[in-house]
Amino acid sequence: MLFSGKNTFAAIAEFPPNLHKFKLGCEGQLTEPLYHILAAHFLNPEVPYERLIDRAVEHYPELRWLSERVALSPEDKGLKANPNSHSVRIFGKFYPEFDRTATSLVLLAQLLRNDYEAFTAKQPAPLKLSPEDFNWTRQLLLRALSRKIEAKASDISLERLDALIAYMAFHDLGKSKSFADIVDKVYSAVDASHDQILVHGIAAQPLIAPSFARLAPQLQTIILKGLKSGFNFCQLPQGENVAASLLGLSDLDAESFDFFIIHSLLDFAGAGGAKEPLSSATMHRFTFPGYKTGDLYLRRLFEGQSPQDVYKAYIFDEGKKRGLEEQSELNFALARLMLLARAHSAEDIAMVKEAFAKLDDIMKANLVTELNVMGIGDQNALLLEYAPAFFANALKDQDKRLALTTSLQIFSAVFAQSRQSLAAATSTEGSTLVNIKALGDKINQMRDDKSEFTMKDLLGLEFKITEINSSTAQLEFVEQ
Repeated sequence: MLFSGKNTFAAIAEFPPNLHKFKLGCEGQLTEPLYHILAAHFLNPEVPYERLIDRAVEHYPELRWLSERVALSPEDKGLKANPNSHSVRIFGKFYPEFDRTATSLVLLAQLLRNDYEAFTAKQPAPLKLSPEDFNWTRQLLLRALSRKIEAKASDISLERLDALIAYMAFHDLGKSKSFADIVDKVYSAVDASHDQILVHGIAAQPLIAPSFARLAPQLQTIILKGLKSGFNFCQLPQGENVAASLLGLSDLDAESFDFFIIHSLLDFAGAGGAKEPLSSATMHRFTFPGYKTGDLYLRRLFEGQSPQDVYKAYIFDEGKKRGLEEQSELNFALARLMLLARAHSAEDIAMVKEAFAKLDDIMKANLVTELNVMGIGDQNALLLEYAPAFFANALKDQDKRLALTTSLQIFSAVFAQSRQSLAAATSTEGSTLVNIKALGDKINQMRDDKSEFTMKDLLGLEFKITEINSSTAQLEFVEQ
């Protein structure tokens, strides 16, 4: 029995935030650890969603790290403060990364409560996620929290739900510059990936993430397996990662995979939280199918299929949805470019084909070659991180077709420069992450400085690829 009194939810809301556990045996008193009761709030429709976030901030301290000195994605830079955002309401200031995580937690509660209307409330009718896809995601969540194939909300473990909330609270700590400074100074183990900064920190010293440190060892192991995989699930439906990226999933089992995937889906669903704090702006009719298909294909790894076969099958399947029937290297490259440019409509798909056709033969050949590298038994694959954000920023130009063609020219040049500059790029397998976030930052800066900016203004700028370590590098602009 979870509760022995009728007013447990109301009572727990008044307890001080530093009280960790209780277990009182009298009738009408709490009989569960505090964090499990807080987790139960996510199931209770009488608790407002805003109240959930207030309590989460009090009891999952890592959330506050996202309220200052945070590395923003290019898409979040320049966002105007939303007076209705969680961060403005709680802190009086606008913190987009905090809002993303807070909204992901709201969406978790909406899935648990089966609140489809709230989850899709701000989605226009043509984009609205279907009830079937909402229910598919909900069943995946319930399975991860109950370990039952066909689960109901009443089947879930509050201990596992608390662990998932904690996971979501600290999973973006690597973006906190303050957290990264601590990891760097104490453990000397920082690299360019915010995910790996987090892994280095909590694996070496769990106490720097209190919500992780208090979890049961089994749940810590489940979470660490996903984090240590180095796999970014959100990159797969965007054509951003490479076949070698799937190698890290080999140490996961079905249980840790379920936990990892539902956390990734919730993170993606909350990505628009700075604008829409109480519903999903990003998990909709056009974007969701790639994630659902990705989940189904990745599970083939546990059936013995190779990472490169799974990856190829997934990309070709996405290409087929976009009218690319033949399984050729050209169509594989085009499918990845369509995913990178988030081309879902017939108009956008045609625009990618048209932009590619306008490139010269050398650039076409370079893109086809690089986008087909697996990083497993052929040569080192280059993963251009933040490429989807780069294309999204580029397509804000008034002339989208010209902007996309120019973007592909720059994209090809980045591949060529990376291949030439990086020692790791000459190896026979593996992958090198090249962070191209500076491209998006430069676009934002130039748009602020020049009212009539177009993507062609970038073509005259000189850049270099700087190696950070054996597996990571970043693009930097050369001072004029």
